[in-house]
Amino acid sequence: MLLVVVYLFSQYTRKEEVSRAELVDCLRKVQKEFPLGYEFPEKLPYVPIELDSDLDDLWFQKGYLRHYRYGSPLAKNFVALWPLGRGCAKKIIATLSLEITEILNRLVKAVIKK
Repeated sequence: MLLVVVYLFSQYTRKEEVSRAELVDCLRKVQKEFPLGYEFPEKLPYVPIELDSDLDDLWFQKGYLRHYRYGSPLAKNFVALWPLGRGCAKKIIATLSLEITEILNRLVKAVIKK
């Protein structure tokens, strides 16, 4: 499911990378429709340890930090799929039912529009 959500984000934003914050926000909404097994805390840290571990272990992904310019101390974490990962995600989407695909598309679009 993680692979599919990252792929859908990259398709709708037309960017290779997806910020982890947006990804977590989307997965929080996806979990309301499909139980993924993550417990999202309301206080810091907002990313469940299990999800962070799953993102780090996700095959076919490259993670990196992008630092803001002009001396800002903040950095954003991004996740992007290698071409092989995008191909696997396409195959997974093809096996999902139309109803599940539509729900995932709707949730990803809602997070992007925010």
